[in-house]
Amino acid sequence: TSGLDVTMVSLDATSDALLNREQAEKIRALGTPPAVLVADMIGQRLDASEKALGKSEGKIVGAALRDPLAVCAVAHPEVLTDVWDTSCHVDLGRGMAYGETVLGRNYRLVEDENRQPVDLPVNCHYARRADAELFFSWLYGILENDLKKREENRV
Repeated sequence: TSGLDVTMVSLDATSDALLNREQAEKIRALGTPPAVLVADMIGQRLDASEKALGKSEGKIVGAALRDPLAVCAVAHPEVLTDVWDTSCHVDLGRGMAYGETVLGRNYRLVEDENRQPVDLPVNCHYARRADAELFFSWLYGILENDLKKREENRV
């Protein structure tokens, strides 16, 4: 292991922090180029979700912005909830899981000096859930602060 303190923000976590059209329009109303870009990204993701899942009732349609959630987690680790400490590795064994990121599934791939299986070391924080309200508040706050700085620079 690298010895680094690694947190993995899972697809499950980003699916908890889905953004909707109302939020996109609130962001768009800020009117700055970055805000419009983010609103457009959310809209594009929503359009793709609706196309894939349809607009029928009961289906969760939302925009998952995966990288921004990971960045938010650096500044605000509390945005990630239900975090497990687990082993994490990329399978390079040429088997069925070759190339996959494998998390704490009780694999015993390491052997001790007597060739007995040993649990893999815990080397990763794995985030399974996220706080959607905190994520949106952070994202909007960043874009709102940008607007304020632009206004100050015009004076």
